[in-house]
Amino acid sequence: KREARASKKAAELADFKDRCAAGTTVVIDLEWENSMSEKELKSLVQQLLFCYSANRGAAHPVRLVFSGVAADSFTGQKLRKMSGFETWPLEVLEGPYID
Repeated sequence: KREARASKKAAELADFKDRCAAGTTVVIDLEWENSMSEKELKSLVQQLLFCYSANRGAAHPVRLVFSGVAADSFTGQKLRKMSGFETWPLEVLEGPYID
């Protein structure tokens, strides 16, 4: 039973990744942290969680990219504290998306 559940979950994740790859790329630029208050940053992290959740449930998901997430940034720290964030099927860049 547990193996069947794990197999089904792996198949769903593979299907989700395939659908994302076929979709549009959406880049969220997070390099503006120094211009935001702590309250705004906390709200930003919540909005990123909402974006990810909505994308997971979408019939036609997008390829989601978070750019400008420095390892020592407030946003990066808060995201990494989220359970399972490291396994989320999205791209996280420390620098800008386009140089």
